[in-house]
Amino acid sequence: MPDDLDLAKNLPRNIPVILVANKSDKANPEKAFRLYSELHDFSAKIPVSALHKRGLDELLAAIMNFIPEGEAIYDPEILMDTTEKFMASEIIREKILMLLRDEVPHCVAVEIDEYKSPEEFIERAHRKLYIRASLITETTGQKKIVIGDKGSMIKKIGALSREAIEQVTGLPVYLALWVKVIPGWRKNHIALKRLGYA
Repeated sequence: MPDDLDLAKNLPRNIPVILVANKSDKANPEKAFRLYSELHDFSAKIPVSALHKRGLDELLAAIMNFIPEGEAIYDPEILMDTTEKFMASEIIREKILMLLRDEVPHCVAVEIDEYKSPEEFIERAHRKLYIRASLITETTGQKKIVIGDKGSMIKKIGALSREAIEQVTGLPVYLALWVKVIPGWRKNHIALKRLGYA
């Protein structure tokens, strides 16, 4: 408390400062607001309860009110600040975690082995985005889980991933998934670097 009071005394006067009182579900914050307001002229005072998610919308609105709108960093035509290849790998990984969060949490990496635009690849005379990806596990047990009984799980992962990638790119997608085992890949610096994690 003394440290907080010292901090309040020395807050900058030339920028907006919001006073936030957490745990407002357990205690009335008005006493704290009065005490701190004697030390600084706060731009806003917001009571919140992070535990019960109360007052968070008001806090966000107050923060947004004091953030100046800056110039656009990217051209309006650019929809993402990363490559479509990286985005595809993240979508596939998201579907794996969604379907297998209890069995193999964070033990599966996704590596895009091949990514060809419709101009580069024609599948059965139909122009498609062609993606071939490897799902990297640490053990053969994890590999079996990712594949599933008679390939049922990898089919689900593929179907959900393909649908999501098609929605983002606006293109029909041919997606081929394979499962590889790299023992202890999360502790292997060379593997981490190759997979883009180091």
